[in-house]
Amino acid sequence: GIQATACTEPNPYTITGCVPIICTRPTAEGYDFSSVAETLDVPNFAATGIVCGSGFTGTASSAPCSSAGPYIVSGCAPSVCTRPSEAGYDFTGVTEDLQVPTFSVSGLACLTGYTTNSPAATVCEITSAYKVTGCDPIMCTHPNFAGYDFSAVTGSLALPTFGATGVACSAGYEAFGAGPTAEVCAAAGPYSVTGCAMIICTRPTGASTYDFSGVTETLEAPTFQVTGLACSRGYVAAAGQPVAQVCPTPGPYTVSGCELIKCTRPTTPGYDFTGATEALEALTFQVSGIECATGYEATATPSAVACAAPGPYSVTGCVATTTTSTTTTTAETTTTTTTTSTEAATTQAAVTDPPTTTEVNTTVAEEAEGAAVVSDAPQAALSAVAMAALFWH
Repeated sequence: GIQATACTEPNPYTITGCVPIICTRPTAEGYDFSSVAETLDVPNFAATGIVCGSGFTGTASSAPCSSAGPYIVSGCAPSVCTRPSEAGYDFTGVTEDLQVPTFSVSGLACLTGYTTNSPAATVCEITSAYKVTGCDPIMCTHPNFAGYDFSAVTGSLALPTFGATGVACSAGYEAFGAGPTAEVCAAAGPYSVTGCAMIICTRPTGASTYDFSGVTETLEAPTFQVTGLACSRGYVAAAGQPVAQVCPTPGPYTVSGCELIKCTRPTTPGYDFTGATEALEALTFQVSGIECATGYEATATPSAVACAAPGPYSVTGCVATTTTSTTTTTAETTTTTTTTSTEAATTQAAVTDPPTTTEVNTTVAEEAEGAAVVSDAPQAALSAVAMAALFWH
């Protein structure tokens, strides 16, 4: 115990039995003493450099012990994590211990639209949200379906926020219903599309201008092809061959390039069109009232034949009048007889001093008649010459 001892001379007496309390370092959880500097006797106590350990937050402080033993530390408390709000995770079935030293999370799941790759939670280092991993957005990809054009597509391809827009129908396809639309994929891969249908053409009817008898057809619009198309009788291709063009919507394809043949009046010499009546379209072609011009004669009734292509129609039946001559010569007299296709020429006698020639001209049409006239001409001519000679002498 404490004892007092008398002084031997006037001085303070002495006391014994009291010694300094010596503290020890505590082992309290949450404190880091690795850098501490200590004076452990209570009268001179000091402990500096103490910090909060991992998983604890605060400002560490110390106080001397009241009796021999660990000094007192305070100011550090366990860090507490918070639940994150990261998209893609389902926390409805979660069980959590959010204190860092004893952290645990179970029952974490992925939301619809996210991959399920064993989602997990990781403790926070300081008071903050813990980390979650394992749930990634499912990503759709652009499909490669015939009939659809994806060149102008925009929007998110992530399944949870999917919004692909700008899908169009390819050439040869048409939109139906709500038109081309994109629908989100159920798993990573191409999204689906609807709303485009192939255009199927049909052969046009009532197009009498065109001849389809030799046609070969591929009627699906994406591969549309028509060959062997021709113009009907009475029509002609304006340039090259008639062509077929794909239909823009289901229905007849269009044809072009054939035009109605229309003849024109010819300028053939020998024909008189003054009284002609003409229907010049090839399909209804008819010409009447043509006559042979002056100086021409008919070998048959003048007629017209339709042109095979736009241009003059042809005419037949008129030929130029042909003159033939027969000459008879006597010693002193010349007699000339001329016969044409319309009427015989008058007989003319001429007296000349030199020998004279008798001519008979006859058309081809009346050659036989002309020959008869010529056969009598010499005698008539001689009589006429004899009379003339007596008159002049």
